[in-house]
Amino acid sequence: MGRPEKPVPDALSPLGKLARALRDGRRILGVSYPTLSEQTQPYSAATLQRAASGVVVPKREVARTFAHACTLDIDEVDRLWLDANRSRQPGRDASVQAPSPRLIRDFQDSSGHLEMVYAGK
Repeated sequence: MGRPEKPVPDALSPLGKLARALRDGRRILGVSYPTLSEQTQPYSAATLQRAASGVVVPKREVARTFAHACTLDIDEVDRLWLDANRSRQPGRDASVQAPSPRLIRDFQDSSGHLEMVYAGK
């Protein structure tokens, strides 16, 4: 058994809420980060642990893959990720360009990209 996780630095912040949701999903599933990593290839155990640390906003795809592997509500994790991402970018540039259409796979993906543009990421 590995050592216990460090507490989420600011559990009530948007980033803390995202971290807690990811941690809760893993805990309910009852798997270690290395086991979760096997289910979420290509993401390493360290990447997944960092995503649930509450210290940095993970890449959106990492959070979504983590949520999917833990059978969490992906729409809810997306909402938490957007809130966390917005809270970490108080002086973001409003002139963000939309992603290339070839990077968008389906309707849900396009919706997520539009939200990112709206959020200024």
